[in-house]
Amino acid sequence: MLLGALLFFSIFSHFSFFIGFLGAFIGSIFGLFAVLIVEIAYIQIQKLEELKRQTKMLESLLEKKSSGQNTSDDSVSDN
Repeated sequence: MLLGALLFFSIFSHFSFFIGFLGAFIGSIFGLFAVLIVEIAYIQIQKLEELKRQTKMLESLLEKKSSGQNTSDDSVSDN
């Protein structure tokens, strides 16, 4: 972000200070947009890892439940 702001300011400051300041603002917006994209990607990766962890936990619970029900189903009589 700072690099883009300084680059745009140095390029446009030859015309006037105001144009240079405006160029620095535009350059910083590009940097902020890049940071936003990286943060969104990082959050999505974290969500995926959490979903995988929860899926493993649910599968282990289902395995325990199904193994426990098989023994109890045999002891239940039909009416």
